[in-house]
Amino acid sequence: MAAAVGMTVTALGMVLTPGPNMMYLVSRSISQGRIAGLISLAGTGIGFVVYMTMANVGLAVVFVAANQRRVGRKLCRGEDQGGGGAVDEESYHSMQATVHDEMAMFGW
Repeated sequence: MAAAVGMTVTALGMVLTPGPNMMYLVSRSISQGRIAGLISLAGTGIGFVVYMTMANVGLAVVFVAANQRRVGRKLCRGEDQGGGGAVDEESYHSMQATVHDEMAMFGW
């Protein structure tokens, strides 16, 4: 929850700094009125939320894939047994359960 609040505050700071979006909103508000400016602001805000969501989903996919790769290497190398040997059935199922739990955490 704290990470989401931090990300939101950072995104809000980025939105409030002058840039192309701010110039668009100001020019639209001046030329077409307050309502048009507020509609443009809502559209810009929705765009930022979509962008932020997609960036977070992409990072989550990368982190899950990296962890699965690490677990796969451990399974192949038998590192759970100290390296070099085959993994026994109990350790294999334990690692599978860990991967399953981590995937369930992301709704997969």
